[in-house]
Amino acid sequence: MEIRFLNSGSLVRGASRPVRRRAKRRSRAGLGALLFLLGTAAAAQSYRVHDAVKGFPENWEARLAMRDILTASSTVISSSIRQTREQRIGAGDVMLRVASVGDSYRFMFLFVEPEGETDPGARGNIAISKKKDTDQFEYMKVMLRSSADCYARIAAGEQRSIMEVVLFGKKIYDEVKIPLPLERLLTLPFSEIARVSASLVDWDLVLWEGVREPTVVRMVEELRSRLPLLEDLEDGAYDRDGRPVYIDSESASPGGMNCSGFVKWVVDGFYYPVVGAYTDVGRLKRRLLEHRGTRWSRRYEEERDPYFGLDWCRNLATVLEEARTGRSPVSPESFDVRHVPFFAYVEDVGYPVEDLDLILFVLARENPRSFYLGSINRPFGEDGALRQHIHLVVLIPYFDEAGLFHAVVMERNTESSVDSLTAQYRGEFIHLVEIEADTRFEPLQIPKEKGK
Repeated sequence: MEIRFLNSGSLVRGASRPVRRRAKRRSRAGLGALLFLLGTAAAAQSYRVHDAVKGFPENWEARLAMRDILTASSTVISSSIRQTREQRIGAGDVMLRVASVGDSYRFMFLFVEPEGETDPGARGNIAISKKKDTDQFEYMKVMLRSSADCYARIAAGEQRSIMEVVLFGKKIYDEVKIPLPLERLLTLPFSEIARVSASLVDWDLVLWEGVREPTVVRMVEELRSRLPLLEDLEDGAYDRDGRPVYIDSESASPGGMNCSGFVKWVVDGFYYPVVGAYTDVGRLKRRLLEHRGTRWSRRYEEERDPYFGLDWCRNLATVLEEARTGRSPVSPESFDVRHVPFFAYVEDVGYPVEDLDLILFVLARENPRSFYLGSINRPFGEDGALRQHIHLVVLIPYFDEAGLFHAVVMERNTESSVDSLTAQYRGEFIHLVEIEADTRFEPLQIPKEKGK
């Protein structure tokens, strides 16, 4: 998905609007006040940029020291160049490596790890492309998050440069105009690039390094330790008393869970410490006809139960909230994730599965203690107007001690990944229901031999 936000400023906090001239004359006092306000706004913007790039690894010192190699004629450049420079101001040693790529040379400024190794995708690394036949610089690529699909790419334009920003493979900003030619940017600090583009790009979001949330991390660790003990069973779950049952009939089963039973088991880990029992299967199966579907889908309720997964997730969030707060009734739609910057929510459908990694990143920044129940859905029927919710997953985004982002995916008693979901359900949508984690997390103990 490619969305242009060049002039919207949708994520820029406190962006000032253009001041319109209302009169030909202004008093000296009025002009002074205006200059004061503009100066205050500029200072605030500068502070936000400084805060956003604080800690971002800079290698401008090495780029400046090796500028003679960058600007040398292509006739004397060799793809065997390997040079390392120690930086006094920047973040550690930087290696320049030159590669021949088609009709261009690529100059890669790579941070050197303590072990002497380099990672081309590491945060702060910069690659510069230059045409062999004309010696013209084509673009400058800055790695933003130690991930190959998170970067800013700045291309040469007429008297200025044009930037795009990509997070987790999604282009979130396009055609951002930087009022400096590319040649000027080649040896500038990244903080300067961020400063001159701050009115158009929310660098605080793009460069965000979250802090470790112990509640969520403990939840992930606890679930990982339990996964090997869980058994898979079609239509399986555990009832209010912790006994294995079939979801459809609520009769006894030999033990095990399907995807619906698994997300119930996870939420039960927070429900049990509050109530002293687990959620009721019958309550979770309740159809929320007044909150989803159309008159065309009603006739499929008994035949296909197309909204079972969506109802199940909403009911889980609702009963947990009622247990935690003691208030009732709670709207089943209260916990839907309906507002994510850069994306448009589709009622009862959610968001494209392909966008899940970026969506989870944004959500983890805004709600660091939350996890999500995802209901994957796709069209059914000849015209595709109706949708079937076909699979449920648990999604747990978080940041580790180093500020690196992780998106844990657990489904049907196993841990998978966002990449796995994307590969399997490309083109489909996922609806998200938010639940806040708690320090009290006690999933039902299920001995391995119980499901054998």
